Amino acid sequence: MEGTDATIAEHIAKIIEREYVTEKQEQKIKYLVPSSLGVGLVEGYNAIGFDRSLSKPHLRAEVSYLFLVNTVLTDRRNIECSRSAMDYKPREMSCIS
Repeated sequence: MEGTDATIAEHIAKIIEREYVTEKQEQKIKYLVPSSLGVGLVEGYNAIGFDRSLSKPHLRAEVSYLFLVNTVLTDRRNIECSRSAMDYKPREMSCIS
């Protein structure tokens, strides 16, 4: 699961607040139990027939991966542009002199 503990806790609080799940405590262990609203939402998403279900983590994982790849490629492109600019700077200065 991705995200900081704070963002994960916020996601859990939000699904409880929206009543997609209810909290259940057994001794020292706390469980999240899907409510009929939560089950209906997942069944509805699955029935729509998307190639990738919105109720499963695959789509979010793919989006996270694409953001990561884009960030890495952007950083790499910025490094390459900076390197190219540094290569041209001495040549530019010798032409001006």
